[in-house]
Amino acid sequence: MIQRTYLLVFIILLNLSCSDSDDNANAEADNNDAPVNLENLNGELNTLKNLGGSNEDDLLSMTRTDDGNFVAIGFTKSTDGDITDKMTTDADFWVVKFNDDLELIWSRTLGGSDDDRGQQIVETADGRLAAIGFSRSDDGDVNGNEGFHDFWFIELSANGDILKEKNIGFSGNDRGFGITNTDDGGYFLSGFLDVTASGGQGNDTAGRSGKRYDMPKHGVGEFWGIKLAASGDVEWRRYFGGSNNDRSYAVIQTDDGGFLMSGHSESDDFDITQPNGSYDFWAVKLKPDGELEWQKNLGGSSVEFAYDLCKSNNSGYFIIGDTRSANGDVSQPLGNADAWLVHLGPQGNLDWEKTYGGSNFDSARAIKRLDASTYVIAGNSQSNDIDLRENAGQNDAWLLIIDKDGNVNNSLSFGGSQLDLANDVVLDSDEAQLIGIGSSESQDMGFNNKGDKDAIIYKID
Repeated sequence: MIQRTYLLVFIILLNLSCSDSDDNANAEADNNDAPVNLENLNGELNTLKNLGGSNEDDLLSMTRTDDGNFVAIGFTKSTDGDITDKMTTDADFWVVKFNDDLELIWSRTLGGSDDDRGQQIVETADGRLAAIGFSRSDDGDVNGNEGFHDFWFIELSANGDILKEKNIGFSGNDRGFGITNTDDGGYFLSGFLDVTASGGQGNDTAGRSGKRYDMPKHGVGEFWGIKLAASGDVEWRRYFGGSNNDRSYAVIQTDDGGFLMSGHSESDDFDITQPNGSYDFWAVKLKPDGELEWQKNLGGSSVEFAYDLCKSNNSGYFIIGDTRSANGDVSQPLGNADAWLVHLGPQGNLDWEKTYGGSNFDSARAIKRLDASTYVIAGNSQSNDIDLRENAGQNDAWLLIIDKDGNVNNSLSFGGSQLDLANDVVLDSDEAQLIGIGSSESQDMGFNNKGDKDAIIYKID
């Protein structure tokens, strides 16, 4: 039997879920304001399925589509099993569509002959799909490469056929991780730029201000934000950071038409003005034309990694990740590493923060808003105490339901004896269930691994 952990009860009344990149990226909450009665949702694992082949397969981001189904993106190295359109073992973008019974509708692999990995997918207002990741290929579906890894943006039909694709980068390691739809029908991409390899290139004339951003090169890696038109053409690019590693993993468009990028920073110079430790959460707020409005470091003297963000119910922002600190902004450390949630006000001030987990290593990878006062967090845990009751192996997949003040309403973990991770989750409003994705290396306790690592899809009643 698959391991389960239950705490308390779910909130009774929720609205339709929004995604990793909040109300613009996968605008589930904004597309339907009808309330959903979750009175019968008990927080039990109903169904779990492995997807993949005999090699390495992973699903990292998902969204609920307007037709009531689900699409997810990640990467695959397999050429067998559920992978039917791939002949070589290099990594390719992998996009799947499935229904609320977890039945596969279609599967597509996209890329070339080198390393190509999808990171996030969104649905557009007219039912197309758009995704971001990174690519080393310059053949197959990829019509160019500037160096090592480039950002690779793709736009797909509802059936997974490529409509547009674009690589963006310079000669170094440039990787795209976040995407959001924009109010003008375009897209905003976030990730990091190898600014040393680019020789300081990567900043363009910004929008309506007409200001030039000819910046000195900072260092190893920078937050890199790229505004695309609806056509997929680059409108402008901006980078931010210091002389060490600064990496953005998520972005949302804010209510004023600007953008908020989140990730982590190792730097203590240039754009970073108040560093705390080795790595900090770092939030960068841009005006609509790409000018820096404010930035904020968060953390303690050790290491913090931020992976996702969303809007809160009071014009603020939630940022989620993990912390290994026991000082600074981290007021209640629990274990070796904790899931860490911070709430920022509209101008980037720290309103409050909370840690979740147990006495071992715990991390959070995604946060979604379920309604104005309820949120779900997806991650993984090695603990069996405090917020966790049991642990089946090295890492268990872990879901948390919290209220608007960060209080835990429900905690569920499940896994086998090996590494099992929850990467993303959305609400299926039609059935009042949670549908999620992740990965597993387990071969026991209900996990039927087909290879080195499988993607998993699961349903929570």
